[in-house]
Amino acid sequence: MEEVTINLDRPNEAAFTHIVDEIKQGKVIAIPTDTVYGLATSIKSDTNIKRIFEIKQRDERKAIPVLVNSIDMAKSIAKISKSEMEIIQKVWPGPISILFVKRKKVSNVLTSGKDTIVLRIPNDKFLNILLNLINEPITATSANISGENSFTNPEDLIARFKKEKSQPDIVVKVVSNIQKQRKNKPSTLIAIVGKGHDTTVSILREGCVSEEELLNIINNK
Repeated sequence: MEEVTINLDRPNEAAFTHIVDEIKQGKVIAIPTDTVYGLATSIKSDTNIKRIFEIKQRDERKAIPVLVNSIDMAKSIAKISKSEMEIIQKVWPGPISILFVKRKKVSNVLTSGKDTIVLRIPNDKFLNILLNLINEPITATSANISGENSFTNPEDLIARFKKEKSQPDIVVKVVSNIQKQRKNKPSTLIAIVGKGHDTTVSILREGCVSEEELLNIINNK
């Protein structure tokens, strides 16, 4: 595993370019997100996506979530209704993932044959820079062996994957004088059901954002 350190106080363009190039070439990169460490690669190639399943030792029936940098990018791979739009404008960017109906061009390997896809716009300086540079959706599943704890510390992640034959190609370490506290929890996953006044939000997985916090976000924005 290659290790790349990025200082967010003095962003190194060459380091970011290296990460972007490696992702576009099909490499799997362990990156810090606004929740836990995730495994990032391009969603354009089934080969890349299958490597994610291999590294995580993940059941191929479990779909892989995706990060996007804008609602327009989300619309390019998911069908988003007017009712859904009203909700996502309140909860994004942030650690809330949303289940949508996918567009036909999206790989069935990524979605495990389902007609749905999970998307999120993160609220994180490093990810914002990375997504704007790569300008395409990337995978965002947690960087851990399935069934094991996720990671917020890159050293712990590296130590764990060194024991495995299949490993991330690169592990990114982000440093800054302004240290961001990350909860060792995944994003909260929701589904938006209904239309107009009958629209409801269902929590499919509670993570960083509790049900009470989610309702406050939706009702107060």
